[in-house]
Amino acid sequence: MLHALTWALVTGLGGTVAVALALVAFGTRRRPEPLAAVNAVFDGVQWDPPALRTLAARDGAPLAWRSYPAGQAVRTAVLVHGSTADSRAMHALATYLAERGTRCHAIDVRGHGGSGRVRGDIAYEGQLEDDLADLVRHLRDAGEVQGPLWLLGHSSGGGFSLRVAAGAHGGLFDGFVLAAPMIHHAPPLSRPRVGGWAVPFLPRIVGLTTLHALGLRFWEHLPVIAFATPAGDATRTPTYSFRLQRNFRPPMRWADAVRAVRRPTTLLIGDADELFDGQAYRAAITPLNARIAVHLLAGVAHADWYVATPAFEALHQALCRPPAEAPAC
Repeated sequence: MLHALTWALVTGLGGTVAVALALVAFGTRRRPEPLAAVNAVFDGVQWDPPALRTLAARDGAPLAWRSYPAGQAVRTAVLVHGSTADSRAMHALATYLAERGTRCHAIDVRGHGGSGRVRGDIAYEGQLEDDLADLVRHLRDAGEVQGPLWLLGHSSGGGFSLRVAAGAHGGLFDGFVLAAPMIHHAPPLSRPRVGGWAVPFLPRIVGLTTLHALGLRFWEHLPVIAFATPAGDATRTPTYSFRLQRNFRPPMRWADAVRAVRRPTTLLIGDADELFDGQAYRAAITPLNARIAVHLLAGVAHADWYVATPAFEALHQALCRPPAEAPAC
């Protein structure tokens, strides 16, 4: 009897693994067509950011960022770009904020730009938080943090900032600003198909999630999501691995993450956002946590947070929200 039960469990588990492996092997999809609503905003932009700086993370891999000193800095912000981008995308915003008293450090998230060893991949879920802790420690030791320290992220970077705010590393920062954050990939928070920006490889994700639960992590470097970036653009990161996709966003139980935020946090989103539904954000977030101030901006689209002065001014004012002893603007 016991032998028969053991055999049934083993064969059942083997069948589960076999199905999961088949989903992993064959469960991909074609990349989406480039999405002008996101990509076109950068057409004609002349990049002239400060040179990349690097430090060795705890695993020895390079972490890269760009610094924007402020003449009379009264606060400091670490800026986190969105999906597929790198620190150059934050150049115009960082320049604007630095001119108004916020010393900025714009990072290349590991797997993008100059950070990490492999484009589109990380070594384990949670590595992005470890990288952030390494960078903050370095900046503080070097005396490059003046006043309260904020974490400001856009899109996937905003979702990651929410993840940090709700997690064990939330105490690294005095406050958080989330610009059009990716909180969940499905309606009502997201537009259908995330506005055409991302195509997930759902069968592969199901297979890898099943294997992950069984402790089988060997294939988590494989891509599970493709983005609507221009073909041949070597500066962008067009796909994410399973582990990067899981890390560069909030936890799947996003409502619990929202409830867990303890530091002052501002969420800004435009009513013209092509990827996310700003009205739904206000209805979903506000009842869960009064510490998170949600503001809907008229006429602001998803990529405007990289180039548009009205969006920049809204972010500047959010950073002026006193987290503790922070002076008002």
